[in-house]
Amino acid sequence: VLWVADAAGNWDFCKNKIEVLDQMGACPLCGPHFFSIVRNENNVAIPNVNMTLIGPLPVTGITSSKGQIYLFPIMDFPDTSTYTFVPEKNSFPLNGVSTFDLLLLSKYLKGELAWNSPYQRIAADVNSDCTVSISDFIELRKMLLKPGSSFKNNSSWRFVDGYYVFPDPNK
Repeated sequence: VLWVADAAGNWDFCKNKIEVLDQMGACPLCGPHFFSIVRNENNVAIPNVNMTLIGPLPVTGITSSKGQIYLFPIMDFPDTSTYTFVPEKNSFPLNGVSTFDLLLLSKYLKGELAWNSPYQRIAADVNSDCTVSISDFIELRKMLLKPGSSFKNNSSWRFVDGYYVFPDPNK
């Protein structure tokens, strides 16, 4: 989602391509702004996410305590270009993780538990090989036994576009 604002404080968003032109010269100093909000599955803001706006003129920044980021000014950017926000965060890998999660993962692997959301499945894929297996259980157990280490083939945070529709939300 791409949010834009004008000098009068009017906001709007789009899910596809946006073209921002200042043909009237109303905003000669401020230039266009790119805005994004990073939130978790429960709509809670995620602060300190490194954001890169990928495009012909890449720009980087970090989300605020409210999970918001404004990237500006981008003067003279190609007005027909496509820009994409790319979030990255790899800190506190055990944030919100406990031995209870190890128990839940064990129950899932035994077929005694189903996920309530696709985000739980993404989180359970600890080694990021696109399957949830005993190797994820082992990797999570290692992390819990040795706090302060990091995941072997994965970052501690993974992000999904807020408008992405999972083909099967239970898988």
